[in-house]
Amino acid sequence: MQILIDKSAESIKAGNALISNNMYTNSVHCFYYSCIQIMIACYCKKKGITKFETYQDECDNQQLSSHIWLSNNIYRLLDNVKGINDDMRYKMRTRFNFLINDLKDKRVAADYRIKKFEEEDLKDIVKSANEIVTTLTEKLL
Repeated sequence: MQILIDKSAESIKAGNALISNNMYTNSVHCFYYSCIQIMIACYCKKKGITKFETYQDECDNQQLSSHIWLSNNIYRLLDNVKGINDDMRYKMRTRFNFLINDLKDKRVAADYRIKKFEEEDLKDIVKSANEIVTTLTEKLL
């Protein structure tokens, strides 16, 4: 789903624009959702899903939150990446899991808690989002 790949890139640009305007806390949301958008695109591609509604129906039928369900599925898909040894695959999956959960926690703090992010805080957030998007694009798209 090219539209989700494009939206992911646009979310990164929006996050960077907010940083440029010193709106650090609001930018966290953009970086997190850039990852969610690329994750949905990867999931749909690997599962042969061509209509977003089909993905949404599948997602809605789960007991977990949609983001946890999606993260778990991407983790499983990373387990099937060809061309790398088991140790590298394990490290990639573990790194993805750590980064996406950390970003999710920061997004929740930015959106719902009394937490103000500063420019220094965003360095790791931007790096994490870019790493997730790059890894998933290279390995699953």
